[in-house]
Amino acid sequence: MNSEHLLKQIVTGHEGVRLTVGKLTNGIPEIKTYDENGEVVLGETCRYQIGSISKVVSGTVLAELLINHRIPIDTPINQIINHLPNRDYPTIRQVVTHTAGFGLAMPFSWMHYLKIGLSTGTREKNPYFCALHEDAVLRALANFKFDSKKKYRYVYSNFGYTVVGLLISRLANENYSEVMLKWLSEHDLTETNFVNAPLVACFDKKNHQYEPWAWQSGVNNLGLAAGGLNSSASDLLTFAQYHLSATSDFIRLTHAKLAPNVSSKKSMGIGWDLVGRFIEKAGATGTHFSYLKMDRVSKKAIVILLNYPNVKILQLGDILINE
Repeated sequence: MNSEHLLKQIVTGHEGVRLTVGKLTNGIPEIKTYDENGEVVLGETCRYQIGSISKVVSGTVLAELLINHRIPIDTPINQIINHLPNRDYPTIRQVVTHTAGFGLAMPFSWMHYLKIGLSTGTREKNPYFCALHEDAVLRALANFKFDSKKKYRYVYSNFGYTVVGLLISRLANENYSEVMLKWLSEHDLTETNFVNAPLVACFDKKNHQYEPWAWQSGVNNLGLAAGGLNSSASDLLTFAQYHLSATSDFIRLTHAKLAPNVSSKKSMGIGWDLVGRFIEKAGATGTHFSYLKMDRVSKKAIVILLNYPNVKILQLGDILINE
């Protein structure tokens, strides 16, 4: 299937859909947004919730702080996060590569997710709205039992990236969101922030419209580090260019194989999935889907942003980066 046919398949029958496709070739960006007819929409700068792509932005900021503070990647997290019990804790490497032993549902129970699914679901409600502020994360870490002699398998963990947010906050002596907003401004990512206005509309597969995910303000909300950013294709291609240039030690650190062969297809960097010559990350909230993929050899990048849930954007990105 070619990209044009797949693109048409993704948008057809979805009134109000916005599918933004960004390409970076030889450092030159090209961005197009498509409507439900597959026609290019002119004059719109579309911003989306980027979900877990927030993790690789947070990971990049953490990497810069580690390099600046000369902190090794294998430092146990309790050497940075003080007031934790005096026992073994995972290293930064283990946290950023999802090999720290944190459970998939942590810090919640599976019953918590079941109740959400049986009531409003994640399309209508952000399950992390107020649950991952600093005090809650510290309590969960205080109760977490870790065995430094055990090798933990890869288990994807949103909680792990709230710990990344806490590490950032402690190293910079500021709330996570304040550190992040300064970093984004310094790197000219002016369309990336935690503000939900303006964003493209949010839909499910049946064209029911929802509000975007909200996050509690007024606290050091570390859930933002795992999935709270909103952005545009333009900013994400700029971010991709930083990574493709890889001129800084901290950028190179994010691409290092910190956890080789966590599956048959991929290794892990700091948040990034490393698949052969490709560096990639997908993201989702209740209704917005996103995908960022870079080719280290050709120096091409693809970003795809969509305002309803459809995993076919991953297939579209894989096709486009090879065209």
